Amino acid sequence: MKKIMLFIFCFLLTGCYDYQELNDLSIVSSIAIDYKEEEYIVNLEVIETTKEGSSTKLSSKLIHGSNSNLIEAFNNAMKNTNKKVYMEHIKLLVFSEDMAKKGILPIIDYVIRNTKISSNYRMVVTKDIDKLYNLEIENDIVSNLITDTINYGIEPTNTDNVDIIASYLVTNSKDISIPYVDIDDKSIVIDNVAVFEGDKLLYIDNNRMYEFLILDSNDINFENDGNVVNINKKDIKYEVKSNKIVITISGFGKVMQVNDNINLEIKDSYAILEKLINSKIEDEVTLYLDNTLEKDIDLLGLKNIYYKNTKDKIIDIEYEVKVDIKINQNGGIYEVLHD
Repeated sequence: MKKIMLFIFCFLLTGCYDYQELNDLSIVSSIAIDYKEEEYIVNLEVIETTKEGSSTKLSSKLIHGSNSNLIEAFNNAMKNTNKKVYMEHIKLLVFSEDMAKKGILPIIDYVIRNTKISSNYRMVVTKDIDKLYNLEIENDIVSNLITDTINYGIEPTNTDNVDIIASYLVTNSKDISIPYVDIDDKSIVIDNVAVFEGDKLLYIDNNRMYEFLILDSNDINFENDGNVVNINKKDIKYEVKSNKIVITISGFGKVMQVNDNINLEIKDSYAILEKLINSKIEDEVTLYLDNTLEKDIDLLGLKNIYYKNTKDKIIDIEYEVKVDIKINQNGGIYEVLHD
């Protein structure tokens, strides 16, 4: 509620709109695009507010438009409202799985070229757009819920910037992944990512390694033999040595849990923990990269890194993972022991 009221207040401060003019606008919070029976289906999530006594209730509705031509589908959606459509503050662009499998580059190209559409938004993929937007949300809207969920778990990064993603697609410098939205018991869950080959959806994958390697996420737990360490600060470097890419992951972690064989009162225990967790991280990263590269998916842009360093193009990537995470003795378990 605070978001929409602040948004309207900012409108009025510009001096360009008054209350009457706001009533004549269809303010779009998100755009969701589906593809069925060889037609694009454009859905515009339009914000609605209703007065209930002394309070204002926030909700939204979908305006639809379809056509075999993408631009005409957008035009038809905008014609299906008797108000002027305002899209300069959209916060979300949603692709259905069918649309993502068809290819998202034409849509990204359209929204980038359209000067009336903001470029400051998130992108997600979901299986069923109608099911997603029919969620019953108390005094809020779907796009708010999705963006809040993403923002809570992921640090801001250029990897979800539409211009950056467009550049990856055009130059083929790296493959892309986009958060995947599931619905579980009428709630939104974002535990997976949609992995693309070029601009086409290839498969759905767990986003754990995506967050650790690609997003600037510094709050991930790793477990080895009952010992859990939370990585709260890290740095990843890529170097080309002896015709292979060396991936060095360094940083700091704090102890969240230890097994019965670890006694944190003993100083050497931290070295043992570091060895266990570093080995686990190395194994997980290697398995993740092996699985993606086997599908010819290069989410880290390793081929581009190799080319920039050697000016040679490679087909098969050889790499080595080195991990050097140090345990911070101010971790949760250590603090309990010395409280």
